[in-house]
Amino acid sequence: MAGKTHFDSRPNLITKESMNWVQRKIYLYNVTFGLYMLDWWERYLFNTLVLVLMWFIFYNTSRYVTDFCKRHLH
Repeated sequence: MAGKTHFDSRPNLITKESMNWVQRKIYLYNVTFGLYMLDWWERYLFNTLVLVLMWFIFYNTSRYVTDFCKRHLH
């Protein structure tokens, strides 16, 4: 092992071939929102808040559409 350092001089690149479709989408989500910089608990908190917000939007949208359909289609 003469001449080799402990760390490789090349960065550990993530290639498209090494990830499946779901992993690429999760990676894109983490990079887009900067979640890769956060600790695990901060990422968990952020994702929980996003899920609660999405549930709130979808729930209220479905209630509005249902009410709209009842008023205007009957």
